[in-house]
Amino acid sequence: MTKEHIQIIADDREQQCDIPSIMARCTEVELLVKRLPCGDYSVGGWLLVERKTVSDLLLSIVDGRLFRQAYKLSQSAMAALLIVEGHFKEKENPALDRRAVLGALASLTLTFGIPVLRTQTCQETVQLMLYAAKQHQFIQHGIVSRGGYHPRSLHKRQLYVLQGFPGIGPALARNLLQTFGSLSAVFDASEAELNNVRGMGVTKAAGFSQLLGSQYKESQ
Repeated sequence: MTKEHIQIIADDREQQCDIPSIMARCTEVELLVKRLPCGDYSVGGWLLVERKTVSDLLLSIVDGRLFRQAYKLSQSAMAALLIVEGHFKEKENPALDRRAVLGALASLTLTFGIPVLRTQTCQETVQLMLYAAKQHQFIQHGIVSRGGYHPRSLHKRQLYVLQGFPGIGPALARNLLQTFGSLSAVFDASEAELNNVRGMGVTKAAGFSQLLGSQYKESQ
């Protein structure tokens, strides 16, 4: 496979940190800077990344901004990811109980279906996004099979199948199965019916229906 450039769109408000300048020095990155409707970085047109330093994460929990952002990310047609950058320090925000932080992170992953990954520095954040983009390229070219964890129980295998679709995380997969009752019923559901499932949204419902209903062509 020939080496492909990775197109990354950085929100223009991210120019105050070092990440866009680090990306600009990467020969494999095609960097664009403009205002994004949600998220801080669009990676390869398939991954939407919200990046937060530890202090900003804590502030966004206090003022409720985190959950508004999480809702917008969950409605995107792209897969979503929250990267928390830096080190948690004792008494970073004395007014915020540790239980509130754990509850917020649990809500992000289980309710909104947004995975949370940790990095220590801006450089590591860039590397993480590039690793994700390269792995996605490998899969798109059929180089990597879906290996690793294979659940044994029936209900976990059903969830696993749905989580193989772009933008469908554990919470949304569970909502789909609880709503329709079986995988075949999920696949037979209309776009309008899918749109009514909590966490699905218009764009994800349209993308899911298109993926299931489109004729396979080798050149696509």
